[in-house]
Amino acid sequence: MCSRRRSCRTPSRKSGYERVGLSVVARIDLINVSKTLKDQARGGPQATFSMRDLSLTVPDGKTMVILGPSGCGKTTLLKVITGLMQPDAGVVRYDHVEMKDIPPGARRIGMVFQSYALYPHYTARSNVLSYFLFRKKTPELNALAKAKCERTSELMGVELAHLLDRKPPTLSGGEEQRVALGRCITRDAEVFLVDEPFANLDQALREKYRVNLKVLLRQFDTTTVTPGDRPCRG
Repeated sequence: MCSRRRSCRTPSRKSGYERVGLSVVARIDLINVSKTLKDQARGGPQATFSMRDLSLTVPDGKTMVILGPSGCGKTTLLKVITGLMQPDAGVVRYDHVEMKDIPPGARRIGMVFQSYALYPHYTARSNVLSYFLFRKKTPELNALAKAKCERTSELMGVELAHLLDRKPPTLSGGEEQRVALGRCITRDAEVFLVDEPFANLDQALREKYRVNLKVLLRQFDTTTVTPGDRPCRG
């Protein structure tokens, strides 16, 4: 069990690669969280969405699926968890530590956006390793990036490996999703937030990649929150 005094800026836990198959401590608590979004486009304060007094706990190393129709606030909830959007009221905690003053970049989050948000001018390999692209290059960093890319390819199998030299404009929706998941894993995150990963896929591919994602997440035991618009089997 991690200490409640542990700083979120200097995480002491082992990386996702070191902890495959092990228990992880990454509990998320939302306590009486409220958020209202307003429509400013028409020049008025009309509320378009309101989330009120939401409390939930995502247990250590578990996957929570948030179900609801389009527009009900699932993506807003993810943004509140990441810190990309501050709640109007309430508290967000990771491992019992309040996140109000912790910026998104210090929260050790891996996020897969619904649009996948890949860099179109980079290869899939560079997208997977984008966490390292904007850091000062050193032999040690290059070796670490190479090792993580190899490990991610190993975990995701041939379905990622054969895409690494291609660029996003040449990829299908399912292939883009695999690259985005690979980037999320290589980020070495303590929390995975996956925003409706199957929304852009047809029904046959949804079933296939839903199973693949479930198997992949089981290898990491990483706390995961993912929205969906319909319940699924298993």
